[in-house]
Amino acid sequence: MLRAPSLRRSYALGVQRKLRPIEKCQFAVLPQFQDANGGLINMGSGGSDLDAQSGSAAGADTNDPTYVGERGLRLPGVDGNHASTPDSAALSITGDIDIRVRVSMDDWTPAATATFVSKYSTTGNQRGYIFRLSDVGILQMWWSTNGTDLETEVATVATGFTNGTAHWVRATLDVDNGSSDAEIKFYTADDSPDEPSTWTQLGDTVLHGATTSQVDNTTPVWIGDLDTSGTGLFPGLIQRVSIRDGIDGTVVFDADFTKLDGGTTSFAHDHTSDGLRLWSNANSYASIPDGSEVSITGDIDLIAYLEMDDWTPSTQTGIIRKWGDGYALYMATSGTIQLWTATAGGSNFVGSSLTIPTLTGSQWIRATRAATSGFHNFYVSSDPRSTDPDEITWTLVGDANRTSTHTGNIVDGAGDLYFGNESGADSDITLHRAIVRDGIGGTIAADVDFTRNPYGATSFTEDSSNGFTVTVNGPITTINQSGVNPARIIDGPTHILHTDDYFETANETKWTNLWDDEPSFGTSVGSWSMRSGSAGTNTLSSTESFIGPNSMYVDHTDSVEAFGGVSIGEGDANDIPIDASTQYTLSCWVKRTESTVPLYLLARDQDGNAISATSAIPTTTDWQRITLTFTSGVGDTGLQVRFTRLNDTTPVAYYLDAFQVETGATANPYVDGSLPLGRWTGTAHASTSESRAVMDPLIDSSFVAAFAGRTYDPDGNEHWFGKRDGYGVDAGWGMRNLSGFDTAQGLIGDGAATGADASATMTAGGNLVLGMRRDVAADEVEAFLNGTGSGSPATDNTTASIANDLPLRIGADSGATPALYADVEHHGAAFRNCHDGPALSDREVEVLSRQLGAATGRFY
Repeated sequence: MLRAPSLRRSYALGVQRKLRPIEKCQFAVLPQFQDANGGLINMGSGGSDLDAQSGSAAGADTNDPTYVGERGLRLPGVDGNHASTPDSAALSITGDIDIRVRVSMDDWTPAATATFVSKYSTTGNQRGYIFRLSDVGILQMWWSTNGTDLETEVATVATGFTNGTAHWVRATLDVDNGSSDAEIKFYTADDSPDEPSTWTQLGDTVLHGATTSQVDNTTPVWIGDLDTSGTGLFPGLIQRVSIRDGIDGTVVFDADFTKLDGGTTSFAHDHTSDGLRLWSNANSYASIPDGSEVSITGDIDLIAYLEMDDWTPSTQTGIIRKWGDGYALYMATSGTIQLWTATAGGSNFVGSSLTIPTLTGSQWIRATRAATSGFHNFYVSSDPRSTDPDEITWTLVGDANRTSTHTGNIVDGAGDLYFGNESGADSDITLHRAIVRDGIGGTIAADVDFTRNPYGATSFTEDSSNGFTVTVNGPITTINQSGVNPARIIDGPTHILHTDDYFETANETKWTNLWDDEPSFGTSVGSWSMRSGSAGTNTLSSTESFIGPNSMYVDHTDSVEAFGGVSIGEGDANDIPIDASTQYTLSCWVKRTESTVPLYLLARDQDGNAISATSAIPTTTDWQRITLTFTSGVGDTGLQVRFTRLNDTTPVAYYLDAFQVETGATANPYVDGSLPLGRWTGTAHASTSESRAVMDPLIDSSFVAAFAGRTYDPDGNEHWFGKRDGYGVDAGWGMRNLSGFDTAQGLIGDGAATGADASATMTAGGNLVLGMRRDVAADEVEAFLNGTGSGSPATDNTTASIANDLPLRIGADSGATPALYADVEHHGAAFRNCHDGPALSDREVEVLSRQLGAATGRFY
């Protein structure tokens, strides 16, 4: 199998050109992420009126769009969806065994028994060990002594975990506990990316009644499946699986699915973490050019943080090399650290007198040389990755002050500084960080932290004060993606299945915030004041805010006035204008500094007469939104608002922000004119605000829209993204793939559709950015795929508005009876409305594609 490269989350690429001013273009980025309550968040300036809801034409079902916020192996509990690794001597454990799994279950009492790990088959009597979860939430350990009969033991209590939560679970089998018995223990631990160091035993130790053993069978190890028979299927997210030969013994299998790229179908189970992946083939290295700062001739100190696939590599492996004349840090085939230097008297290879300790995962190594004495010292450290190399605690490896034949200064060579071998890495390694110091513990000449740079980066600036440019070379991104639709490694997208499933946003809505006096305290506290008789202050604060730069801090120190607090409109003309006999909703955000004093939000009419009040607000000290719905009186013209104590003299302090008054019984998302979603109707911070129209009617002008994801088994005429009905018979727009799934089409319709085909080819299982753009001025519409347009755009012959009342959907068309479903992973979607300028250029389309990710093969 090919090893997957070291991966990490990517970031949008920088744009080296000036794009159209933001006031001329609006973005509305459709959601990929979830908020704390599980709701989907719109990450663009379209705001909350584009927050999507997942839906299904047939109602809620198990195939509804599934959001996965953590990377891992997402398994739907469908036959044929699993991961596996072939049989090996290491995995054929016949004695004690220790299995550990990091897992998130959709249902911790699943409809049927769910298998975490098994080495089992009924064919040919190849039954072996199984770790699974029963339908009542009980952990189970099964094994066979002969391949035919099964021994079974279960935990004495259920896990009790909340559905959808992630945890570590563990089972150990001690085949002979020394008391003529075998014992089985089950454990749990809180979720963490690293394997826990502390476990909590679940229930009692289970005694088997006699000693036992395990058969050496020839089946693969299955993850998420019992044996491909369609039983014991696992529904949920498996993030890591570790198998040990012996309790707390040797790790023989460790598959971390969180470290893999979307779509990976084959990888080595000891997959590495983020950094520069160097392969043992030609041109796999990184380098910085020669310079006086790295041409070190005196004392030298070389440091690396790395993970080696084999710490006793088959070939001497270069890690840091200034080759020709200069210096180099190696790992030797014996497992010792080596330092090579060239001097006027000749070259030196000096290694540590002992091999480094047995290692798993990543490790710091270090080699130093004193020029005058020729003393060499070698060190290791298992400290966590540190931002400051001086904070690392080092352990000397073997003897101190190892000597060499040649002392004196290092030759100043003209070679570049390489990470790996300049003709290709000697062995497969992942290099996280490399540091070159001029002098032992001296000035940092180069500090290259590969973990701080985007996946796929080919050039970046290292972190020392010298600012060298680092160039990455060679095939460091090889992944075997031969499978089309197996269980998939995914990178936090939403999977939309083919039948009756889609994402939908409500059609555009607008609302007005009637609060016309510093609703979010952008420049001052406005007309707010402490209530008459109240001691204390209300001041503008930049320390805390819910939205924008400021809030109002109320410090009520009075211990006499039992109804003290802060108010607006009380005793003056600065009330908030309202109409008589109308329903309103008042809302604001508050952050308490304590959690005991009762606080209330009160509504009064222009004369101070009570209209309504909240009950005591919750006592949390987090930001919280308080709402109050009321109906104004027959003669009401203004609203006074108070935030006060009631019948309490305890001093209290709190922050207030984001006041909104709107008609109706619903509190819409907060808006004012300082936000991308809103606009002031008059003077900024001193007038009402209204939400902007996000798509209609601006959609009648020029725009570009794009969808990023991965497609599975597209069978033609599937709808991906847009606001249209069926085949464009209603006004609207949308994008779909054509029959045969090899091309994409953008559609514009005002009763008849105009379409443009993309020239690029879509492939099952492939990454894509599918998009379209409309240029009203040029009378053109064009589709594009991964930044590649269709060549000659089609004529946009619409003559009427394409705005409509349909929702915006991802994964299906927007008609009343949705059809044309897409089978996709949704990674992101964007709509950019350039209503005051021409449509985007080819370059801007390419930039948008890259920012969505598929043009570089990455999603985020």
